[in-house]
Amino acid sequence: MSRPILAEQGAALVSRLEGARVGELREIYRQLRFVQVDDMVRPDRLAEVARRAAELARPYTTRCERPHDVAPGSLAGGYRFDRIDWGAHAGSRHGEEDRAALRAVFDASGLSRFAGELAQAALPFLEAVVDRELSYDRVFLLVYREGDFIDPHGDSQVGQRLMVQMPACFGCRTALRILKDGYLEPFYDEPGCLRILGPGIWHDVLPILRLEPDRPPERVLVSLRFSYA
Repeated sequence: MSRPILAEQGAALVSRLEGARVGELREIYRQLRFVQVDDMVRPDRLAEVARRAAELARPYTTRCERPHDVAPGSLAGGYRFDRIDWGAHAGSRHGEEDRAALRAVFDASGLSRFAGELAQAALPFLEAVVDRELSYDRVFLLVYREGDFIDPHGDSQVGQRLMVQMPACFGCRTALRILKDGYLEPFYDEPGCLRILGPGIWHDVLPILRLEPDRPPERVLVSLRFSYA
């Protein structure tokens, strides 16, 4: 028998779409085009599948790097992280053979099943929060190692797509920051949390720092892409 994918709070939210909490999340999303729900998915299942998929799919990693833009009196831009994605995206050099092989790795690691189960279980909740009909597209991974980061970005990403992301962190304490009331405010990577990111939001990822001297840090972001009409 398959283990449950939703945590206690996640299951409660999905079962009570007309409840006050879902209404609160809908209003937060309306204001920010972002919402984070803690205790949404089972952290043990998330960590297990994220680590296994990242290890097996490592040969198909696309390294995404851009140095900071440096000019007199200013320093801006920049990012450094890994993307593991069989879909079309900037910087991908995967041919059809590699795309098929990576999809097979996602299947073998259990990532495809995990994402499919989650998309099916959480879809009514996601649609209730964003007030749109959604269509699940695919799953991919973003992997951050020591020192990796993304500077503030995102206001130009205005396509008809929605990202659902779940961080699995190993040997690090990390956070995503979202522009809120004029400041980039931190939302910590809590075990089992789920984030909904709409288009056109300013956000960044703080540099990944290690907690333990002898344990290299790693942040694996399981990302589900949804589209809407």
